[in-house]
Amino acid sequence: MPAGATRWLAPVASAVGVAAVFVGVGLLSRPTTPAVGPGPDTLRPQLELVPPRPDLDDDAGLASGLVEITGYKAAGRVLSLFYSVDVRDCIGRIQEPLVEETAQTVTVEIHRVRGARGAACGRLTLRDSVDVTLARPLAARLVQDGVRDDALVPPKEAVP
Repeated sequence: MPAGATRWLAPVASAVGVAAVFVGVGLLSRPTTPAVGPGPDTLRPQLELVPPRPDLDDDAGLASGLVEITGYKAAGRVLSLFYSVDVRDCIGRIQEPLVEETAQTVTVEIHRVRGARGAACGRLTLRDSVDVTLARPLAARLVQDGVRDDALVPPKEAVP
């Protein structure tokens, strides 16, 4: 063997050894059984499309025309109710609140005044407040939203 050839023998041998290690690790780490799960020929289940309910609003998930009571503040017999209403049909006004008082709760219902159909108005949310006079001070009684299945109304300081 020529004298210059031995000089390259060690680097070539070490490169072959490193390549053999990478090839060996690659072969040993490959799974020997087929993978579990869907393959390209597996049929996917057909999903059932559920049509939207026409009585629900697209944005808030509330029925059309509902007024959401967002909070209250009590001062003596005056109960200030804070609410938000989706302005549709160019009408954002509310009807006179309905109040039912018991020893433990004050249940309030606020309904929106209905407008004429077919009017072109943007989608706006009106936030406002309305005062109702109770038969006696609120004290420790709970305030409930009668329109929303007697959901509890949190106390607030002002219109959000």
